[in-house]
Order: sequence, then structure tokens, then C-alpha cells
Amino acid sequence: MQPGVVLERISIARPLHAGSGNRRVFAIYAVFAIVLIAVLGTCFALGLDTFSASRRRALRLVQLGLVTASSSAFLLVLWRRAWPARTPGWLAHASATRTSLWCAGLALAAAALVATLVLQSVPLSGDEGAYVFQAGMFAQGRLWWPVSPFQPYIAQPYIFPYEGRLISQYPPGWPAMLSAALASGVPPALVNPVVGALTILALYRFALVQYGKEIALLAAAMTGVSAFFLFNSGSFYNGSVTALFAVLMAHSAARFLDRPGVAAALGTGLWFSAIAVVRHFDAVLFALPVAVALLWRGTWRHWRLTPLAILAGVPLLALLLLYYTEVTGSPLLLPQKLHSANDGLLGANWHAVRVTEILVGRLVELAEWVSPPFVLAMAWALVLKLRDRSIRFYDLYGPVFLAGYWLYWADGTLRWGPRYIYPALPFMALLVAEQGWRAVRDRPGFAHLAAVSLLVAALQTPFLALRGRDLISQTQDIPRQVAAAGLHNAVVVVVSGTGLLWQIEVADLARNGLSLDRDVIYAHGPGLPTTQTTPDGVANAVRAFRAGFPGRSIWLYQRGEGQAAGQLVPA
Repeated sequence: MQPGVVLERISIARPLHAGSGNRRVFAIYAVFAIVLIAVLGTCFALGLDTFSASRRRALRLVQLGLVTASSSAFLLVLWRRAWPARTPGWLAHASATRTSLWCAGLALAAAALVATLVLQSVPLSGDEGAYVFQAGMFAQGRLWWPVSPFQPYIAQPYIFPYEGRLISQYPPGWPAMLSAALASGVPPALVNPVVGALTILALYRFALVQYGKEIALLAAAMTGVSAFFLFNSGSFYNGSVTALFAVLMAHSAARFLDRPGVAAALGTGLWFSAIAVVRHFDAVLFALPVAVALLWRGTWRHWRLTPLAILAGVPLLALLLLYYTEVTGSPLLLPQKLHSANDGLLGANWHAVRVTEILVGRLVELAEWVSPPFVLAMAWALVLKLRDRSIRFYDLYGPVFLAGYWLYWADGTLRWGPRYIYPALPFMALLVAEQGWRAVRDRPGFAHLAAVSLLVAALQTPFLALRGRDLISQTQDIPRQVAAAGLHNAVVVVVSGTGLLWQIEVADLARNGLSLDRDVIYAHGPGLPTTQTTPDGVANAVRAFRAGFPGRSIWLYQRGEGQAAGQLVPA
């Protein structure tokens, strides 16, 4: 099937005079926006938003239900009204290159604001802390770090000793990119905003080649305005760079399937291997639909060039295996298997009922972090493309990721939306954008559904940003109190976690970098995660640091249950 196939459609539009009809439609959208802002503002004030109600499922569904109900009500009013079908004059005459650069520039600015003002450049989760620690090792030219005698008291999740080496459980691709920023003096917090902007640029160019300006712009907008994109592009998670490499791989693979050539084959293999050195399982999920399409449509010319794609992936995959050989002693022994053997794909913790519950939760979170109409539009667009046999391999990435991660029991604790399926977001947005623009004249109901999806996503994002900033501020109580107390040459033993909206565990608060030479050292009781806050464990930590750092003052950080702020007390 060639790109840009026009679907057979049945017109259900009500004929309207262009001027009055357009004004009426836009008036309805303006009313809808006002109603939606009122709904979101009320839920925000009452603590019914995604963050505040994160541990109370029934309350969490209130905002989702109200947004869904209000969106549905206005869609019923709009359903049979004709969409203003003409391409805006500025878009018709605008340079595609200039438009794509504008989209990327706006995405960079928005993601950088989220990274610095909302997330405050904080690697919040254990995963993010491990990436930054691993990047620091790489920037020093090391694949592992010597184990400190104080390791039991400064241990952080996913960084662990193995045969006398301190190693990370994660693949090296993303930390290597962060290490390049560290080595060049670029703040690591700005790496992901740049990656997010490049993802928007790559998505625009990919959609432009496949479908044209209108769909390219709509797909870029639908991705870029969502809180799902902005928060993950402002974080230290590796989903953003995976999404970038995936769009680049899809671009090459689509060219290869349509018009097999050397450059397309080499690009497909190269970008696949780039995904693999960042997230192994995601590489499998992205490759699967391409492999099926190749088996279905492959000709002699495809098969003759396929070895080039394989060869293009060899250098990075060889470096990956060499890294594992150096770190664990075997190219096939992943550090994650040493540290979290029961986690992951069909691990000992896997249970069909539990993972099905997690799958439903991912769809709920997708509605919260993009918009409820977006989830409906994505499912409907997929049905339409399957019915009309116009499906392309990249249309399947949304359902493939949902199905693939059904085999994975966990979902991460601290996350900005369903982050395991985040790399498929650009393709979900492209699917909705393509069907939404094609439906403008002959299927106005779907066109309005796509537009409402975009509007809801844009209006939800500021409220999530406001609450997200509150959340991050709560978690930073310890460094705030250390600064207020003017502590120097000190050790702070963390007895209590921080945060009310989300609680940050003690182990995630002992971040000291590679060496214990900072002005203030953060520690906890020995053992992760259960024994670290016992009185005996805290006493052991105090004794160990008092003996090892006799010139430093020792302090305890304690926080009462239900209190946003704790206190520093001398040990």
C-alpha cells in the first residue's frame, strides 16, 4: 500500500454556509474550552487531579469522568457539523522546512521550561538517578566505579556492587549521551528537551513525506502540546531518545519498504541498533511490525538489500555486547538480571490478572496525560485503517507496545504518564492526525474528535504543570532545609522520605555523585529498602560516618506523617 491512500468515505456533513457555519463551529469550540477550563480548575482546586488523587483510584477517576463527559457532550453537538475544510493560507504557502523548525523550536522552548521551572532539573526517580550516576562514570572514562566502604549507607536503587565493582543495571546508550553533555559542560537537564525537539522535527519530516503538510503539522502539534510529551522530554528518562530513534527508524523502514535502496536499508539497521543500546525490549517491539511488513511485501530487491541493514546495526550492537562483557564478564549477562531477576519480562512476579490491571491503568494514564478523546480517536482510527486495508506498519506501534508490555509485570513507581509506552506516542499521534485530516470533508465526526483531542491535551497541560511543580517542590525539602540551615562539612542521615503528593523513598534521597567529597553528604541506614529507617540502622549509619569523617557534623532529617516539611536535628 502506497503512502497517502485516500479512504473511501460516506459524507454525513450538514451543508452550511461557509462563513456563518465556520463562525458557529468556532463559537462552539470556544464555549467548550471555557467549560473545560472550569472543570479542570475545579478539580485542581478540590485535589481531584492526577497527582493529588494518585493513591485514591475512585477520586482519580472523577476528573477523568468529568473531562470525558464534557468532551462527549460537545462532540454530540459538533458531530454532524461540517468542518472548515480549507487549508489555512499561511500553511499552504509556508516553507515545510521553516514550519518544521518552528514546531521544533516551540517544542524545545516548552520542554526546557518544564525541565527547569516545573521539574526543576531534578532526577526524581531511582531510574533517573541511576542514569545520571552512570553518565558520571562514563564521563570519567570508567565503566564501573570502586565500591565505597560506606556503600551500605549511600546505596541508591539500580546501582549495585558486583564482584568488587559498582555498576548500573541499565543499558549504556542513554547514559552515554548524558555523559557527552557532562564532558562538554552542557547541563544534563537540557539534553532531553533537545531530544524532544528533534523528535518533533523528525516526526514532522516523516509525516510530510508520507502524507503532506497538514497531517505533518497536526501530528507534531498533537504530540508536542501533550503533557505526556513535555514532562518526559523535560525529565531524565530514556523514553524520549527512544522515541527519536524510533521515528528515524520508521522513516528509513518506510522508504525501504516502498522503494528499497541502499541508504534506506542502512538507515533502518543503524537506527534499530541505536534503539537497542538504549532499551532492548523496545527495539524488539519496533522491529516486529517492520519484519512482518517485509515478510508480507518483500521482493527480491528487498531481500538482496536486507543484509546491508543487518551490517549497519553491527557496530553499535557489538559495542553493547563488549560493554556487557567488560561489566558482567559475559556478553549475554545483563546487569538487570543480577539485580532485579524477578522483574521484567515474564519474571517471577508476573501474573495475568495483575498485568491486565496494569494495562487498563496505562490506558487511563494515557487519557490523563494526553486526553480521553485521544484514546478513543486512536482506537477508532486503527479500526478504520484495518477496515479499509490501508494499515501501515507504524500505525501498529501503539497497540504493539500495549500488548508487548502486557508481558512485563511492573509499571514504574514515579512516572510522568505510562512511560513504558511513551516511545510509541509519536506514532499514535500520527495515526489520529492522518485519519482526522482525511475525515475533514466526509467524516466530520471523526475530524471533530481529533480536534477535541488536541484541545483537551493543550488545556490539561498547564494544570498538570502547576501541580507537578508543587510535587517536585515537596520532594526537595531536604536540600532546601540544608541551605536554610547553612550546613557545611556535614553528613545528613535521611530517616524519613519526602513528599505528600508522591512520596520519595529514603534511598532515592541519598544522591552524592561519584565520590563522598561534597560539602554535604547524604546517607541512610544500611540495607535497601526495608531496613534503612530502623533506629538501629540509623544509629549504625551515624557511628560509621562519625568514625570515617570525624571533622563533619552529623544531622538527622525527620518528617512527621502527613507533614510537607521535616526538620534537621543534630545526631
